[in-house]
Amino acid sequence: MKDKALQKTLLRLLVLTVLTACWQVLPTTASNPPRSQNDTNQEIDRSPQNPATQSDRNNKQLRIVPAQQSDSPLLIQSTNVDLSNPLNPQYEYLITNNSNKPIRAFTVQDKVSLNDGGQIISNRLSHFPTAKLFLMPHESKQEEGGLGKTYQSPPLEIELSADFVEFADGTRWGSDVSASSNKLDGIRAGGKAAINKYREILTTEGVSGVEQLLANQNLVSPDNQSRPNTWNEGFRVGVDIVKSRLREAKAKKGQEEIKNELNKSFDSTEGRQEQ
Repeated sequence: MKDKALQKTLLRLLVLTVLTACWQVLPTTASNPPRSQNDTNQEIDRSPQNPATQSDRNNKQLRIVPAQQSDSPLLIQSTNVDLSNPLNPQYEYLITNNSNKPIRAFTVQDKVSLNDGGQIISNRLSHFPTAKLFLMPHESKQEEGGLGKTYQSPPLEIELSADFVEFADGTRWGSDVSASSNKLDGIRAGGKAAINKYREILTTEGVSGVEQLLANQNLVSPDNQSRPNTWNEGFRVGVDIVKSRLREAKAKKGQEEIKNELNKSFDSTEGRQEQ
């Protein structure tokens, strides 16, 4: 009888010990549940320090969008965007001659939509003065945008469109909102006027006379002052192009090269083949 009573007492003590141990373990486990993989991913996504997440946000701030122009001889394709400075985005795009004729000038329009609701429109005229520089059929050319431009608020979208095209045969295409045709006409008029003027000086005063008068800003001016502002602006550009060519000619091969440069026409409209 004593042995049975002792066994019951020992069994009760054993059960009580096990229950006490379980009571101590269970609260600790419940208060610190294991972290699932989903919980970890959510914390990474919320963190502003995550580089990939921050990059994704920046990429959503700006879209480079080529305009839909089914009849355009130019195909525009965005190739790269640099958003390291959101107020001064840099971007690259590819221009392809989608026609069957060589192109000797074109204008691309940038329509920038800003974060504050404003819009800025700018135009870039590209002029290829020699036949060897023409954009040939189905040939592509890499262009850059955004250089030197800083905005007060980050741009949300930049739409690129072809505004003006001049083919090698002289025909033109485009709405020409930029009045690029006027500017291009002015460039050619200024270039031709400058060449004629410096040829006269070469005849009367020699190469040294030409050199001295390159610094004269008012030596060559348009005959008709009633031209549009874009034409007058182009005229000044044409004069400066000739001056730059003459300076480069002397720097490369000496004074005599100035004579050779003045024997060349201004651009391809008068048969200039090489730069």
